[in-house]
Amino acid sequence: MKGGRLTFLPDAFVMISSMTLADSGFYIGGGYGDDGFVGRCDRDGLPDATFGDAGFLTLRFQGFRYSDCRRLSVTRERKLLVVLLGVGTSGQVECAIVRLNDDGSTDLGFNRGQPVSLPGQLAEGLAQDSAGRIVVGLVDLQQGNVLVRLHPNGMRDTSFGAEGNGEVRVPFALFRLKDTGIQTDGRIVASGERGSITTLIRLLP
Repeated sequence: MKGGRLTFLPDAFVMISSMTLADSGFYIGGGYGDDGFVGRCDRDGLPDATFGDAGFLTLRFQGFRYSDCRRLSVTRERKLLVVLLGVGTSGQVECAIVRLNDDGSTDLGFNRGQPVSLPGQLAEGLAQDSAGRIVVGLVDLQQGNVLVRLHPNGMRDTSFGAEGNGEVRVPFALFRLKDTGIQTDGRIVASGERGSITTLIRLLP
């Protein structure tokens, strides 16, 4: 950062959940009060005024009491994928993914600008392959780990998984998911923990 300068976020309770690099700097995401937030800073660590409102924007999971931007990923077109977590008044937790344009506006080309609902309550991984397909790694506290693959337009990739629904389930008996990545050949790598053991699995594309 320029001259060791600190960048201060807007006044409120702020929790940073994720960060990802961009061509012009980096994004941060998390919780801002009861809302989720995304901020973009330039290479000197200063808020990028061309994004959102003076470098920041808030996102709320509609109908939920609390929101958090859990995972971020920049596409080849310099758009931003955001996985949101929402907590309802009765404690229910859900996840969804949205895509933002370079200026922070909602990308109407991704599920017509609407959030795509995801299974599970915790988002632990977000990656893209060379074709622009999106893989989200989640933890479903009732049914185990789940990997979901979407087309670049936000629709489920029904060629992924044996059930034709764009999902692959991995039981907790193997591990609890912590992250996902994609090799250059399209194979998906998922990592997790089971007790003191760290486990990696690899899925064919």
